[in-house]
Amino acid sequence: MSKIPSISIGLPVYNGERFIKETIDSILDQTFTDFELIISDNASSDQTKTICREYIIKDKRIKYFQQTNNIGFFNNYSFVLQSAVGNYFLWIAADDLLADKEYFNNLLKKFTNDVDYVFSDVKIIDSQGNIIKPHLMLPFKKAKTRFDFAKASILNNSQILYGLFKTSKLREDFYLLEKFRDLLCYWEGYFVHVVSIERKGIFVPTACKLYRRHDTNQATKLIATKRLQYFLRYASASLKYFYTLKYFSVYQKFPLISLMLSRQICYLFRILLSMIAQKFPTINNWRRNCILYLRSKE
Repeated sequence: MSKIPSISIGLPVYNGERFIKETIDSILDQTFTDFELIISDNASSDQTKTICREYIIKDKRIKYFQQTNNIGFFNNYSFVLQSAVGNYFLWIAADDLLADKEYFNNLLKKFTNDVDYVFSDVKIIDSQGNIIKPHLMLPFKKAKTRFDFAKASILNNSQILYGLFKTSKLREDFYLLEKFRDLLCYWEGYFVHVVSIERKGIFVPTACKLYRRHDTNQATKLIATKRLQYFLRYASASLKYFYTLKYFSVYQKFPLISLMLSRQICYLFRILLSMIAQKFPTINNWRRNCILYLRSKE
């Protein structure tokens, strides 16, 4: 490994003992080896510390930091980015996986001087590793123009956050995430819209990340009223951004804003169903079936 690694991988974690071994193994198994793995343990109360200490003995590329007190999830994400020294940076959640050993090689070869970030396809898996939904990033497959990326970011407005960025560019754009630092979900959506439109990105379908959806996901545990509050913050800011965009004409903005409104109405309906189900538990099965149907149409 070179003195300064090419890639810095940021892994913020809190009580991640359930999946973190698989996550770390998927990183260490990469054929590309010139990286550092920065783990920031946000004062976990489970066995996360013990697991991570076992790994830092085995591999000197791993840097493990244990926060004395819980600094909040956003500050933990910021900490690993600010600790990075590599030219490229990637966040990975402590319950997600890199799907194959050539992940970094497939991403890196797409970088040129004018490319700011590259990102892979994503499959959603459950707690057992079973695939729930493949090819989550298909909206970006044929995206070439700024307008294409704008439209695709509306259809999928989260996973680009976990792409591979030029570290300097990501630090410049970090203020977009800071605007929503108090949100426990939907906090990355505004960032994805702006970066998709104002930065040069490349979708790499030959690489794949596995995003794990399970009952202890942060958004899953939130009460519906909080989710509604957070969603409205994200939705209103994003609509304002698209309305004031200087890159598109009125005729281009109209279909983008219409698409965004239709997606937002769908999400609002889902949240409202959750709120109703909390008051009337007997209709919870009906709610779940509706949500599964809405997800199948995303």
